[in-house]
Amino acid sequence: NPNVRAAQLTELLVSIMGDGITAEARNFIHLIVANRRLTAVPEIHELYEALRREREGVVEAEISSAFPLEDSQLAALVTDLERRFKRKVQPRVSVDRELIGGVRIAVGDEVIDGSVRGKIAAMSTALLKV
Repeated sequence: NPNVRAAQLTELLVSIMGDGITAEARNFIHLIVANRRLTAVPEIHELYEALRREREGVVEAEISSAFPLEDSQLAALVTDLERRFKRKVQPRVSVDRELIGGVRIAVGDEVIDGSVRGKIAAMSTALLKV
């Protein structure tokens, strides 16, 4: 609401955060509100999380599977990825029925495509080169 003053909005957001809010967090909220950048908060959060993961030596793995993975399958996959990347892996799992079968994993700019759809695409490309 443009009629709400920045100070009122700051106090509202700080009160939502509760008693455990630090002075730095309070100042950050004030800065975001004063500069009318509330819409940037989701992007700021993503960037903060990426920096935190980097500092902690954690990589995020986007794992797409044609079917829901069982806990044991996911645990084995994460263990293999941690061995490969020599870092702790934080998985984000989704189901993509268009993969037909298998999994597709993206870690940073590296993609491991073990899906049936990926294999069909690779075979199609190879056949077109012949």
